[in-house]
Amino acid sequence: MEKMPNFPEELSDLNNQELQDFVKKLTAVANEAKENLKSVKGEVRSLESDIHKSTADREKLLPLVAQTIGLQEALCELEKTRAQQQTVSRELERGSTQCSSQEASQQRVLVLEEEMQRELALLEEREASLAKNKENIDRLTTKTKRELTEAQTQNRAVETELLQLKRAASEAGSCQSVQEKEDQLLDEFVVRRGILQELRQAASKPLGVGSNISQARP
Repeated sequence: MEKMPNFPEELSDLNNQELQDFVKKLTAVANEAKENLKSVKGEVRSLESDIHKSTADREKLLPLVAQTIGLQEALCELEKTRAQQQTVSRELERGSTQCSSQEASQQRVLVLEEEMQRELALLEEREASLAKNKENIDRLTTKTKRELTEAQTQNRAVETELLQLKRAASEAGSCQSVQEKEDQLLDEFVVRRGILQELRQAASKPLGVGSNISQARP
C-alpha cells in the first residue's frame, strides 16, 4: 500500500506545484485504500461461500451414519436366528434318538433335516451378504469419519481466516475514515485560505518556477 504522505505543518509554505502534488498523493492513498477494502470484501464473500459448502458436504455424510446403525440391528437379528437354529438342531437330535426304532419317525427326522439344511444354507448366504455389507459400511464409516474430521479442520481454518479478513476489513475501513477526515480538513483549509481560488487562477495561466502562493495573491 502506498505510504501516507507527511502532512506539512504549513500549507502556505508550499508552492502551487507542491500543493498539487500533495493533493494528488492524498487522493492516490485514498483510492488505494478503497481498492484494498473492496478486495478484502471480495475475499470475505468467497470464504463465506466456502464455509456454506463445507457445511453442506458435512450434512451429506450423515446418511452413512444411519446405515451403520441399521447394520448393527441386522447383526442382532442374525444372532437371534442362529440361536433359534441351535435350538431346532438340539430338538432334531433328541427326536432322532427317541424315534430311531420307528420308520415314520425316521422319515420325519429326514424331512426336518432337509428343511434345516435349506434354512442353514439361507442363513449362511445371508450371513455372507451381511458380512460383505458390514465391510463396505466399515470402509464408508472410516472414510466418513476421516472426511468429517478434515471438513471440521478446514472449516475451523476458514473461520479463522475469515475472522482475520474481517478484522483487516475493519482496519482498512477505519483507515479510509481517517483518510476521508483528512481530505475534509484539507478542503476546509483550502477554502478558508482562499487557496482553491488561487489554484484555479494558476491553472488558467502558467506561473514561474520559483513563485509561491503568497506571491500569487493580489
